[in-house]
Amino acid sequence: MKGVGVPELLRHLRGAIPLDEAIAMAQRATRHYAKRQMTWFRHQIVADLVFDQQFSASMLRQANDLLTSFC
Repeated sequence: MKGVGVPELLRHLRGAIPLDEAIAMAQRATRHYAKRQMTWFRHQIVADLVFDQQFSASMLRQANDLLTSFC
């Protein structure tokens, strides 16, 4: 009963809010939950390699080398 979107759906089923409002609220709750997850993951996982540049041949070689060493 605590799932994302469930409280909003229950409020609609009880007649407290219209369906379109319940959908909008559930979508907002989903976005907030996803943002909390991303914030948590950002502080848990340290990336070995981050590609923060546009695609290039050197980036492709770097990614290939990383995958080869991983496998």
